[in-house]
Amino acid sequence: MFEGRVRRAAVAVLVVAGTMLAGVAPASAKAKNDCRNDICMWEDANYVGDRYVDEPMIAGCREIPGWNGDNEISSVWNRSGRLIYLYSEDNCQGRAYAVGSGAELASLSDFNDDAESYLVT
Repeated sequence: MFEGRVRRAAVAVLVVAGTMLAGVAPASAKAKNDCRNDICMWEDANYVGDRYVDEPMIAGCREIPGWNGDNEISSVWNRSGRLIYLYSEDNCQGRAYAVGSGAELASLSDFNDDAESYLVT
């Protein structure tokens, strides 16, 4: 009887912990049409997978958020009227990749999984 209560309590703790962890996931899978802001970036090509960036156009350097977001970007939609640059290092350092105003890049073939930060000009 005691073992059964301990087992049920352990399962309850695991369920609660799993629910809490699920609530702090770095991003969730969202379709291209769900992009609500000026700049959106996805984990996978063709605007699928986790969307790590969905930000308004604010000039300056930005880090790609999330514990797993940087070095994961494979597609970008620049809905802003500004040029942005993706950078291979934090703080807008390293190799740069230009994404023009209004560009819809379903695949970053030459810069796939390299972006760690971006600059809005």
